[in-house]
Amino acid sequence: MLVSSLLIHQEAFDVLSIPLFNHALIDTRIWKVTPDANHKAKSAYCICVDLLHLSINAQVVVPYQNIWSLKIPSRVHSFLWRLSQQCLLTCQNLTTRGIPCDDSCVICESLTESHMHLFFACAKTKECWESIGLGTMIR
Repeated sequence: MLVSSLLIHQEAFDVLSIPLFNHALIDTRIWKVTPDANHKAKSAYCICVDLLHLSINAQVVVPYQNIWSLKIPSRVHSFLWRLSQQCLLTCQNLTTRGIPCDDSCVICESLTESHMHLFFACAKTKECWESIGLGTMIR
């Protein structure tokens, strides 16, 4: 058998022990976004526009009106307000404002450096949050 020739005994046994689904089902395409379940280019376009709008306008969880009532130093107020208003000098914001620069993250050098990526999604930033015990709060 091919599986037995490629894998060691226990692994081959485990693979061959996986139960297979024997019932034949009719395969149909369903587009759950439209009421009639039919795909339309317009509905796909609307989803893409909505997702793009959400990613561009993603806000930090703390509403900016509540930032000023927090009992924190004024420089932290200012930073949180700038973060919530997407006013930080990230590569993405600089590029959006017509300043040519490489928009990849300066920390991980892989994804676009946006405020959400830089503070919450970057793998190295997540490690930092974990190391100071705030990983679960940030998530």
